[in-house]
Amino acid sequence: MADPYHVNNTVSYFLQEGQFLNSDNNYLLRDKNRKHSLVIKNDGNLVIYKNDPTGAPTIAILWQSGVTGGKAEYHFYVTEEGDLKVEQTISKKIIWQTNNRLNKNQGKFFIQLSITGQLLICNKNRWVVWASQSVHPSNQIINGAFSLIPNILLQNQILKSDVNDGILFDKTNNYFLKMQSDGNVVIYQKDGSKNNVVWSSHTNVGPSRGPFHLKMQNDGNLCAYDNKNAYLWGTGTSGKGYKGQYWAEVKSNGQLLVHDANRDIICFFKQ
Repeated sequence: MADPYHVNNTVSYFLQEGQFLNSDNNYLLRDKNRKHSLVIKNDGNLVIYKNDPTGAPTIAILWQSGVTGGKAEYHFYVTEEGDLKVEQTISKKIIWQTNNRLNKNQGKFFIQLSITGQLLICNKNRWVVWASQSVHPSNQIINGAFSLIPNILLQNQILKSDVNDGILFDKTNNYFLKMQSDGNVVIYQKDGSKNNVVWSSHTNVGPSRGPFHLKMQNDGNLCAYDNKNAYLWGTGTSGKGYKGQYWAEVKSNGQLLVHDANRDIICFFKQ
């Protein structure tokens, strides 16, 4: 990859592969409605702020990388493999990264700050391949043209039982994963007007402990929790495979897969 070059304007809505934003010049990445700002601090921390009515960042932090490298000049950029990196400018030391190792034919990648304050990495087809944190499916339109990958639960994304029925469809809409309002995680096959159970976690604890959520964790474990974050079920894949960007997928044959950062399957569930 060629050396990153600096974005010329002080306020941008997206950052393309090969561009970078610098901590030394108060450069911002904002969403199109100017309600959120992404800032690289002079300690290397990457922070998303909620803006005040004038469009300036406030003290309200929505998300942060949480990694600092001491006071210095830093910049961040997205690589040709879809990896977002924070680098100390002089030493070239990487202090934080998303550890995405995506196929280069998905590029060119770019960074987008969504209208809900989510930091997103998108591929050339405008699919989101990484998100700072998101409830999925959100049916969120980002600048009118972007959407989340329909059958994928990215690292740190959450499937909630009380949002859109807690459903994640496969690409053909013949199968779907559901985080149910009773605490059960179920894969269904659509059959006309009825749905047939393909697989279940058998964690029906009743609606009194809801709403429930299913989270693709950054340790590689896909887990279900109740409304008090009590553990119900998990894939048991913590730390397995190549560490980095883990993700879960509902396949068109009804299988539920968990992938590591090298795109290898580390777990699957089927009938």
